[in-house]
Amino acid sequence: MSTPTHHEHKDHAPSSIGCMVITCSDTRTQETDTSGQLIRKLLEAQGHTVVAYHLVKDDPAQIQLWIARGTSNEHVQAVKYWFPHSAASDTE
Repeated sequence: MSTPTHHEHKDHAPSSIGCMVITCSDTRTQETDTSGQLIRKLLEAQGHTVVAYHLVKDDPAQIQLWIARGTSNEHVQAVKYWFPHSAASDTE
């Protein structure tokens, strides 16, 4: 049995997947989470579906909870979570 090549793998991969986007921040709001908005826009521009978007406090237990919810959702094939820089660090 041979290992599939990159092209064979790509040929059999779905062209679109369901995604969950999680922004982990104590300071961002849905209005100020411009990077989260960009991530969603880029995913959708590539033909993927953003099944869910959540803004979660930077608390390990909450982050783990939302990742677990995403991975147990039958409509979600990928979970993208990220930690934006604070406004103070952007200006330093």
